[in-house]
Amino acid sequence: NWYIVGGGPIEKEIKEQIATLKMENHIFMLGMKNNPYPYMKKCDLFIQPSLFEGYSLSIMEAEILGTPILATFADWWIERAPEVVEGYIAPDISWYEEAEANGTYEIETAGEMYGFALLSKTYDFDEIEITLGNDIELNIVEDGTVAAWEKGAQAVNNWTPIGSSKAFKGTFDGKGNTISGLYANSDVGPMGLFSVTAVGSEVKNFRIVDSYLKSTNTAEVPAGSAVGRLGGDMSNVYSNAVIYRDYSRTGGLVGEVLCRDSSAPIGEGNLPILIENCWFDGKIVGGATDTARRVGGIVGKLHYGKLTMNNVLFTGTIDTDVTHARAYIGGLVGYGDKLTFIDINWTMAEYMESQAITSGFSEKPGRRFRR
Repeated sequence: NWYIVGGGPIEKEIKEQIATLKMENHIFMLGMKNNPYPYMKKCDLFIQPSLFEGYSLSIMEAEILGTPILATFADWWIERAPEVVEGYIAPDISWYEEAEANGTYEIETAGEMYGFALLSKTYDFDEIEITLGNDIELNIVEDGTVAAWEKGAQAVNNWTPIGSSKAFKGTFDGKGNTISGLYANSDVGPMGLFSVTAVGSEVKNFRIVDSYLKSTNTAEVPAGSAVGRLGGDMSNVYSNAVIYRDYSRTGGLVGEVLCRDSSAPIGEGNLPILIENCWFDGKIVGGATDTARRVGGIVGKLHYGKLTMNNVLFTGTIDTDVTHARAYIGGLVGYGDKLTFIDINWTMAEYMESQAITSGFSEKPGRRFRR
């Protein structure tokens, strides 16, 4: 239950909202109280949601009473109480209206981005376009933040990939905006900004910077900074993220490509899929286990699909101690599975070494590689 103490010009509006939401048995307006301290003392949590706040006496009073505090940012409080957890972002799903059968929704804040990930546990966003209206900072990032994450420091907000429960079927258009402070450290798989995108989906036009992703899943699930398992097209995506993955199917942008007609017999049903105008300038770090294989600068493993890669660039690093004879580590694609096809075309050859394009395409029927 929630208790609101005090009054003011929007008191009537709040009461109407409570009634509209049928929350009368859970949210109680107590009105003005000469002595609010007994209420503050008994509460499990004191909330100070002010958009603008000077030196807050109510926060000080809650602290004296020993009540846990949840407050919007206040410089004076952070300086006075450095042990406070600064920067937690609550998911905001208010931007999404379930009644809409299709349409376009714009995300403008980090809270709405976390809300997007939360909603993706229930909705696949089929025939829906999600766009970014601003740059998004998922965690506060300063000089040395990513290096600290690499050394084991924990971020305040741990990312759960979009599409981790239901493959994303819509269109995500970043509109050229930047996503920074992406921190994911879990055994969720596949790992990435997106977990799984479906056939017919599209992700495009965004940058991932100052970010760190670590997959601790010990199964052969893919990991990439943009998409763990890509089933639809991807274009105009840049990343300089650090990816730590001690097992196979890891790519700078995409862990695994899997684009096929699910109704077709096993080994058949490859569908066209495009990766275009994409660049990875980050770092992939793996361990020395024999499973740290199928690693590529752009795509870790091409599992199913007729993949075309146009204007793709890898200028990052792959750092692994694996010595397995079939490690399959490549600058663009680590490994191509049986009966897959790939065309690679680019206009940025001066930045690439041709021998670093791909490593895992052997001379077997049904495989085609052009450069």
